[in-house]
Amino acid sequence: ECQGSAPHVDNDEWFFGGYGKPGHLGRVVLHSVPEGSEFVREMKAFVEYVKAHPGAFERYNTVKIEGAMVMSKSDKEDDRLLGYKKKKSKVCDEIKQEAIKWWSETNGNDQ
Repeated sequence: ECQGSAPHVDNDEWFFGGYGKPGHLGRVVLHSVPEGSEFVREMKAFVEYVKAHPGAFERYNTVKIEGAMVMSKSDKEDDRLLGYKKKKSKVCDEIKQEAIKWWSETNGNDQ
């Protein structure tokens, strides 16, 4: 089921699927982006960075758990997802910027 463009990245189409309600186990989100997209480079940098930097991984892990706790306290589905995203947004953005800088210093502009 295509949900249209992502609000945070140009040319990022979101597709949702699986069983259950959005935000629950069993659901998936697929991002479809054009070849050479900066989004791909940035997300690869993020993944490699948290794998190589245990402190960054701990920050990411902690904020996701805290976000899940926020989700569990709301009765409204939209509030749960929004609360989760707001809770992790700042930390994820900080780590992403660190990751992009690290990736550029380590790999140049290679994807």
